[in-house]
Amino acid sequence: MFVSNDPGSLNALDDAVGVKQDTNNSYGLVRTNQSCTPERVTMSTNDLAIRSTIADENPKLVSTIMSQIFIQQCFFFVVATLLVYDWVISMDKEVKYYWKRPFKVSSFLYFGNRYLGILGAITPIFFDLVNADSKTCRFALWTSNAASWVTVLIIDYTFVLRVLALWHGDRKLAFILRTLIILEGAAKLSIFIYGESQEKIGAALVADGTSVCRLSTAGIETIGIIDWLLPMAFGLLLMFLALYKATELWRETYGFHGLRLFKVVLQDQVIYYALAVICSILNIIEFEVNVTNFFAANILDSLGRPSVLCLLGSRMLFNLKDAGERGVNEGTNYKLGNTEEETVSSIRFAAD
Repeated sequence: MFVSNDPGSLNALDDAVGVKQDTNNSYGLVRTNQSCTPERVTMSTNDLAIRSTIADENPKLVSTIMSQIFIQQCFFFVVATLLVYDWVISMDKEVKYYWKRPFKVSSFLYFGNRYLGILGAITPIFFDLVNADSKTCRFALWTSNAASWVTVLIIDYTFVLRVLALWHGDRKLAFILRTLIILEGAAKLSIFIYGESQEKIGAALVADGTSVCRLSTAGIETIGIIDWLLPMAFGLLLMFLALYKATELWRETYGFHGLRLFKVVLQDQVIYYALAVICSILNIIEFEVNVTNFFAANILDSLGRPSVLCLLGSRMLFNLKDAGERGVNEGTNYKLGNTEEETVSSIRFAAD
């Protein structure tokens, strides 16, 4: 899962400032062999992820880069703080529903979604550390991308379980959906590995004794877009299956009468898919459009991060547990045509 701050070309920027690799630098820092004047440097305001070497003769551009780093760190801190705050205020529900033994499928889904989401939100902060070396830059980016990849798959698998529950565990549908999510995971893993091998990550000197991380996604824009189209397409299929069952139940129960748990499942499905589409579109825009306003670029980057989706993933699991508990206590049963009576507990993973 790639989250790109800027789709520009690192090579073009290097050519503009005359950058050459210094093979004697153990940290992979980049230095320039010729001075850079403001007229010769072409750097858009959102080139934070594609940082070049700036000589001491151009302190204004150094100041611009450092201010951009600070702004982006603020955005990362906001996202990370939001996730940690949500974790703290929902700790009572986490203990109530997921800290009890034996651990079940929903427990592993919750812990993976919650804590990998927080990890994916915190690690980008290290990418913006001043005086970072290339190892720190690679670790921060790799960890963030890996956490995002797993988070998206966890949420997709959660929705597979929800859809299968609505379809009462139809075996043929279960086989198809589980096969598709395995294929999605394999495809995204292949894209992740290929993208990591192609991304140019390192550290760059912006002044004497001051280095920052640099990244180029040039050449992998297409697979980056495909990486985001996959969950969109799979989510669309799950949405269709949920709405199809919703239409059937609407007719049978005269507007979901007594189906509190089903309403929660369908409502969360619609809300999540809408946010997942927005997240995917924002990331596709970042790959395809050169956003020249740095503040706007950071908004796109922050809102498009899968870590934000983990907030909804955790809330969905809590909502389902709460609704399942209320539904069972209120005795919400329903009947499908001439089939035998089924209770809310048929939505199995609400109790798993």
